[in-house]
Amino acid sequence: MLLRVIALGAWLGIAQGRVQLLLGSTDAAIGYLETAAPLSRRNLRPIVEHHLAEAYLAAGRPAEAAQLLEREVTTMETISFWGPIRYVNAIFMLGQAYEGTGKSKEAAEQYRRILEMYKDGDPRIPLRDEARERLEQLQT
Repeated sequence: MLLRVIALGAWLGIAQGRVQLLLGSTDAAIGYLETAAPLSRRNLRPIVEHHLAEAYLAAGRPAEAAQLLEREVTTMETISFWGPIRYVNAIFMLGQAYEGTGKSKEAAEQYRRILEMYKDGDPRIPLRDEARERLEQLQT
């Protein structure tokens, strides 16, 4: 019973964090998500950390976002848990985090990964276009 209550608290923190992030209240979002993180068992941790990284980016804290996203994109657990779309989104966010910390070379590498993944995909995929634009900006 206690584990269910703890899991419920983690889910509640995730939901509140997401709502605050959508409302533009990044500090509140970070507070909820940071509170949810220690309550999260192994299966919830990728969810919390992904949303927390998103909140860190929105709050102008790219170094903290990069730390979480580096782990996320190098863990096979992420692919099986989230699926390929969320995984590619995490790679894109890592590129943004690297840009925010002045690591242009590393950012460009992430955007190239996305372009390679989608090279034979639907040409209307917005994330691919965004990655291409960011890569071009880094190369100028």
